Amino acid sequence: MSETKVKVELPPPFPDHTQLPDEDGSFVKNFQEHPQSILLTDSIGLILQQRHPDGNYAIGQDCGIYWRETEPPEKGAEPPDWFYVPINTVSQPLATGMDVAQVAQILNFSVEEVRQISNS
Repeated sequence: MSETKVKVELPPPFPDHTQLPDEDGSFVKNFQEHPQSILLTDSIGLILQQRHPDGNYAIGQDCGIYWRETEPPEKGAEPPDWFYVPINTVSQPLATGMDVAQVAQILNFSVEEVRQISNS
């Protein structure tokens, strides 16, 4: 049986948080947005504490989440009014084949922190 090698060209890496804009100069149009976010966070606080007794989760408000590359870059960001992210997601990218250094760079952790989290 013969072996055929196929060269796979990967796209350039997505810019990291230091290369993307962090504000667009626009103002919040909904003055009730902040109180609504507080109400939502407070109302599910007990559930999140039960689900994550170690506190490994984050709540975000009005933060741009970059999900595609565009020109200008800020057009590729979605700013949800409120979002929840479980922090113990280190194992998921590692399971897809990403190496520890890549995961550390994406999460803005040290390589040692990623190893420590993935071993716990």
